[in-house]
Formats: sequence, C-alpha cells, structure tokens
Amino acid sequence: MKPVSLLFVIGMGAAVVVGACGKKTPATVAPVANADSAAAAERARADSEAAARADADRRAREEAERLAGQRAADSAAAAARAGDEVKSMVAAMIHFDYDKIDHPP
Repeated sequence: MKPVSLLFVIGMGAAVVVGACGKKTPATVAPVANADSAAAAERARADSEAAARADADRRAREEAERLAGQRAADSAAAAARAGDEVKSMVAAMIHFDYDKIDHPP
C-alpha cells in the first residue's frame, strides 16, 4: 500500500473512533408528579365528569319534556278528530221526517 493511502485509512479510522466516543448521553430522569398538580388534575377530572353528568341530565329532562309535549299535542289532535267523526256520524244517522202525522206501528 502506498504510504498516503495508509495514512488516510488510519486517519479516517481515528476520526470515526473519536467521533463515536466523544459524546455522553445524559441520564434520563423520570419526572416526579407534584402532589399539588396531581390533586389539581384529579379535581379537574372530577369537575369534567360532574359537568358531563349534569349535561346528560339536562338533555334527558329536555327530551322528556319534548316527548310529553308531543304526546299532549297528539292527544289533542286525536280528540279533535274523534269529535269531528262523532259529529259526522250523528249527522249521517239521524233522519227526521217532516210534516207527517203518521206514527210508525
């Protein structure tokens, strides 16, 4: 081998070794939860659950009120239709003869 290429190979090898060994990675430290932040997170979770329950209760009440109103409207409409049917049936069934003296036997 030529002396220049041998020096080049040795120099490149030394550069790789020095570059690989030059850095140390810092040790990772696991974060420790702060008692205040854990309590705040628990309160926030409890508050959000309470808000979700209140919202679900409100929606259920609104739905029950809507259904009750719908039933009342349906009942009123059915009563009006029944009244109209009774009126038309009575008007169709009763026939009077006018200006007659004869009585049926």
